[in-house]
Amino acid sequence: MPITYSPKIHFSESLVDQSPLETCEACIVVPARDESVRIEKCLSALVGQVDPSGRPIGPSKYEVIVLANNCHDETAARARAFGARHPHLVLHVVEIKFPPERSYVGCARKVLMDEACRRLFLLGRSDGIIVSTDADSFVDPGWIAGIMREVDAGADAVGGRIVADRVERSLLYPSAELTYLRQVAYDFLLAELEDLIDPDPFDPFPRHFNHIGASLAITAGLYAQIGGLPDVLEDEDKALYKAILRSGARFRHSLDVRVTTSARLDGRVEHGFSAGLRHFGSLGQQSRPLLVESVSASEIRLRARQTLRELSREVQLNRPLISSRVRGVARSLGISGSWLWHEVFRPQTWGQLMERVDLRQKSEAEWQKLWPPMSLAEAVAALRIRLSNLRRVPRKKILPAIGFDNGRKHQPVDEERASTSIR
Repeated sequence: MPITYSPKIHFSESLVDQSPLETCEACIVVPARDESVRIEKCLSALVGQVDPSGRPIGPSKYEVIVLANNCHDETAARARAFGARHPHLVLHVVEIKFPPERSYVGCARKVLMDEACRRLFLLGRSDGIIVSTDADSFVDPGWIAGIMREVDAGADAVGGRIVADRVERSLLYPSAELTYLRQVAYDFLLAELEDLIDPDPFDPFPRHFNHIGASLAITAGLYAQIGGLPDVLEDEDKALYKAILRSGARFRHSLDVRVTTSARLDGRVEHGFSAGLRHFGSLGQQSRPLLVESVSASEIRLRARQTLRELSREVQLNRPLISSRVRGVARSLGISGSWLWHEVFRPQTWGQLMERVDLRQKSEAEWQKLWPPMSLAEAVAALRIRLSNLRRVPRKKILPAIGFDNGRKHQPVDEERASTSIR
């Protein structure tokens, strides 16, 4: 029988009655609503996980919790039947009925991730990993191993690369598929531009740009520290990513962690991936381009951010600042110089500073006047040309900001990997 949902589930309450195995290192959570068609494919991918040498990962190292919420189909029954056919998979299937005002994926994902955190803390594993995926997605065989490898290397949270299902993608309106592919290219090129101008020493290129619920991992310790998944109506994964950055933790966009997700147009989330695909198709039908930030604006923003990173480090080391450098950054970003001067000296993490700068740019609205957007196709072409020139420039070594380290030693930057390009 489905559980009756309580508006406030306390951390001490249990969603799963069975205790976790003492050997459990990761808890995978899967919110599922009317996914009877896809749930078995999702679970099949989780059964076949292997280590880097291709050997099966011991089933006792991770567990899976499926939360069938507000279902009107056989999602829970099919998940349980799958578990019966694969008894070596540590699988828990829970049914729950949310009231209408709480019937959204963010609520289900929060209940699951809170439960995963509780179970890992029961084992005394603050370094245990809470891993989220979606019922309409299926992970690569090395998904779990890739996540564990990144955490072992020092990451506090890991985003997996999301790839649209090729078969379903081929059924899209032609302009929707073309725009999707261009968007992927643009995001990769922008990630390289960022690495060449203002690299993150703990998230070097090559890397991807995804940090969404279909593949999002976080240590239990960090999850508890930041207060868990934000309880928001939509984009709960983006809200969690922002909370991770605000904390000063290390986030890795790993190419070794990959998930294929559905390219269907009838998604469960109002502003999710399917809505984006529908928007791409609509633009094509209207012969309208998708607009993105201009390449010049992106480069100026990144160069200003790189200078601001240096200024913040100088403040943390109690070195005097030259006010003209702060004013120059403020002018570049279209924000108040006096406001930025105050912010540089405010005790806060780098992530908090960047979030406040972004909000300030939006409130002052000068940036949008200075830099109107350009079409996606033009941006991709311009980025390719600009990057071909920047790759010839000797790279400047960037030191990590002083801040959150979660008790770990800082990992050295892999310069060779950071300078590798995805063409």
